[in-house]
Amino acid sequence: MNNKTLILILSFFVVVLILVGIVFNNNFSKIKDPIEEETKEVKKPKKQEEVKQPEIEATIGDYTTLEANLRSAASKYIKEKTIEDDYKIVISYSKLKKLNFIEELIDPASEKECNGYVIYEKKNIDPYIKCQDNYMTTNYNETLE
Repeated sequence: MNNKTLILILSFFVVVLILVGIVFNNNFSKIKDPIEEETKEVKKPKKQEEVKQPEIEATIGDYTTLEANLRSAASKYIKEKTIEDDYKIVISYSKLKKLNFIEELIDPASEKECNGYVIYEKKNIDPYIKCQDNYMTTNYNETLE
């Protein structure tokens, strides 16, 4: 056997050993070591004050009720101020609240105050509310608050 044949055979065995190592590593590296599992740090439970309280679940009906309250307050405001229906006007929730036409609109899910407004046009009163990230009336426009 000459040197070229010997080098070729050794190179072949090195390549085979590398391929066997790769296959072995891929197939058996996913097996968990039981000793390693025993020595892993156990997470301590959170302290009582760190535990997040579950949020109150709210339904679409809860938000529809808030919209109806806003519509009713706007209707009272329009009648009292004798606003003509020739124009399109926006009445903000904050204005209705400031003038005592409505009490706070409270988000049933977060128990925080919602924002909103009403668009009055041709005798139609369309309420729009936004309650944090829990609910927002379709086509709500924050610039009209």
